[in-house]
Amino acid sequence: MAFQPTLLRLVFLLSVATALVSPMASAQVDSNTPSDDINIILDEAAKFAVEAYNKQKGTALVYIRVVRFEVQIVSGINFKIVVEVADAGVKKAYEAVVHVDKEGLSPLMLVSFHLVVKN
Repeated sequence: MAFQPTLLRLVFLLSVATALVSPMASAQVDSNTPSDDINIILDEAAKFAVEAYNKQKGTALVYIRVVRFEVQIVSGINFKIVVEVADAGVKKAYEAVVHVDKEGLSPLMLVSFHLVVKN
């Protein structure tokens, strides 16, 4: 399934990401996050990651929410997202890396997706 963010959202995201102080920024996502737009973009990227993983592995994980994220500016943007899912009714956390190219012309790409092991 190809996921194509709108050009306006991508331009907004690139401007927000380039304004970040460090090349790698992270945050918790909650109701106090200043921008609803970034929450919408992260939510879409996280849902894409879960759907792509389900398709690749034949699983039936159900998206719940974004727990935290990091944004890395590369040749485009990498979102490193910890996403909470339900696996047969059991809540689990997975870490996903989703890449968006800098022009926004290619669909999102799932780079990695793995279970977060709690110590």
